[in-house]
Amino acid sequence: MGEGLPYTISLILLVTLLCFALAYYIASPIHSIQSTARRVAQGDLKARVPPSVSGRFDELAALAKDFDSMVGRLDLLIQTQRNLLNSVSHELRSPLARINLSLEILKKHSVPESDDTFQRLDRDVARIDLLMGQLLTLSRLESGLSSASREEVNFAQLLEETAADSNFEAQAGDKSVTLYMKNSVILGNADSHALRSACENVIRNAVRFTQPGTDVEVVLEINRTTSEPLAFLSVRDHGPGVPEDSLQAIFQPFFRINEDAEGPRGNGLGLAIAAEAIRLHGGKIWAENLVSTGLEIKIQLPKAYEAAVHAYELSKPERSSTL
Repeated sequence: MGEGLPYTISLILLVTLLCFALAYYIASPIHSIQSTARRVAQGDLKARVPPSVSGRFDELAALAKDFDSMVGRLDLLIQTQRNLLNSVSHELRSPLARINLSLEILKKHSVPESDDTFQRLDRDVARIDLLMGQLLTLSRLESGLSSASREEVNFAQLLEETAADSNFEAQAGDKSVTLYMKNSVILGNADSHALRSACENVIRNAVRFTQPGTDVEVVLEINRTTSEPLAFLSVRDHGPGVPEDSLQAIFQPFFRINEDAEGPRGNGLGLAIAAEAIRLHGGKIWAENLVSTGLEIKIQLPKAYEAAVHAYELSKPERSSTL
């Protein structure tokens, strides 16, 4: 019996090693497919299962190929949709310009009784022109194209100007916009036009939904809890908020919550433009419902620092290489 014990132990160890090898052989491709699925869920439609998995000769390889085919089809459909919107937006700009010119000519030869009709036409054409402009902006940002050269941007100053403009517009509806910040925040390698568009859309969206007599609070600060300082921006309104299952969907183009409900309505492009502009800068944007009432949009942007600190670092002399 004592002689058979080492043989039994060796056999158990061998079986254990074989089980571990078999488990790894099965679990490793599953983990690869799962990791790729997470990337796709985060919006990376170029993600594919590694060739080491799809090149196998088993059911998991077939699953990986089907998954890649599905993602490729989704990517093609979305790209086709974006190209269609971009083409339609470009094609409509020229007719809109001609319509505007025709309206101006007709106004000069119109009778006073037609003033109300022309005013309505002006409003409708202006809405269409705004929509086309937003579609073009969204298409450009989704393509990763910047409207200006990348440079250092005084984000605090940009935000201050945007908040002031939004506050002026909000006063017509008995609302206001207040900006809170302690330091001047600089963003490196940034597109000022894209950032301004993002801030304008987020703040104006908050102004649209906040209740009359309330204040939209805009807070800018530096987040130093991470390895790299981040610019942290939050915009809080006092509106009805958003259903929990729609907090991510509000950043999708043309998404609207309960279109049949009465209240302020937009075209569903503002937050989508903001999300693409933030993505273009490697940042994050998300929404949270406030405990009492209202919605808070939060934005994090990398390559941020305070102006005073940066100015000091730039003024420091370089060390001599001979020391």
